[in-house]
Parts: sequence; structure tokens; C-alpha cells
Amino acid sequence: GKHSTLSFTYTFTKCEKTFFAHCFPYSYSDLQNDIQSIFKRVDTTVSNSFIRARDMCLTLAGNRCELLTITSPGETDPEQM
Repeated sequence: GKHSTLSFTYTFTKCEKTFFAHCFPYSYSDLQNDIQSIFKRVDTTVSNSFIRARDMCLTLAGNRCELLTITSPGETDPEQM
């Protein structure tokens, strides 16, 4: 497999509790692919479908920001939530 190394230097200017966090890159394209993959596995044409997506807004970059609603099958219509 592929291995990467992350290195950085941080200079403490105050004696405060400091946290560091890192996550592998997860792009907007990755997100869209994951959402599409979910919808391919679910029949959203039936009335009791338990996942819905609707555009909530646009990001500053002009990308769609979708609101995903996931419920149990047979729950209240997510469009009414």
C-alpha cells in the first residue's frame, strides 16, 4: 500500500492546552460519490424510502450543499420534517 508522512513544527507561545488533529483528505467529489453510492443501493421511488436529499444551499465555492434525511422505513415522510 501507499504510505505518507505528515511533519510539522509548532511553536508554543502560551502555556495553554493545545490539541492537534489530522484526517486524511476527503474531497467534495468523494462526498458526492458516496452519496450516489448510497442512493444506488436504495429504491427511492417507493413511498416509504428512508433516505432523501434536497439542496439546502450553495457553498462559497458554488458547490451544492445537500441536506440528507435518513429515517427508519415507515417513519414520517422526511420531506415533512
